[in-house]
Amino acid sequence: LALLGGEGGEGGEGGEALRAAAAAVTVSLVADQIHGAVVSDSFCAMLTQGFRAALEGAPDGIVAVADAEHTSGGRTWNAGARDELRGVLAQAVGSLLPGAAAGSPQLGEAPSAAAVQLAAEQVE
Repeated sequence: LALLGGEGGEGGEGGEALRAAAAAVTVSLVADQIHGAVVSDSFCAMLTQGFRAALEGAPDGIVAVADAEHTSGGRTWNAGARDELRGVLAQAVGSLLPGAAAGSPQLGEAPSAAAVQLAAEQVE
C-alpha cells in the first residue's frame, strides 16, 4: 500500500520516505533465493508484468514504475488502476484489523499508541 503513495500519489516528505522503505523491503523480498520468485510473481499478478524488471532492480525503480503509466500483458497501469488497488488494499487491511481503519494514520505518519495497541490485540 505504501508503494502506491497517498491519495493522488502525493505523500509529502514522510510519505516519500515510507515509499522508499517499502520499495527497499520489496526488493529484498524478491531477492530472497527461496521465496523471491513467488513474491515477484505475486506482485506482477496483482499489478502488471511491467513491474517485473523493477522488482528485480533498485528500490527507486519500483517507485518510478508505480508512478508511471504503462500497458503490459493487456493490462493498463495508470492513476485509475493505482486508486482502485489502493482502495482494495485499504479495504483488505481494514477487514484484517477491524476498527483500525477508522483510526489509521495517513501514509508517512506514525501510528498512534491506541492504533498500535489495537493491532497488537487483533494479532493475539
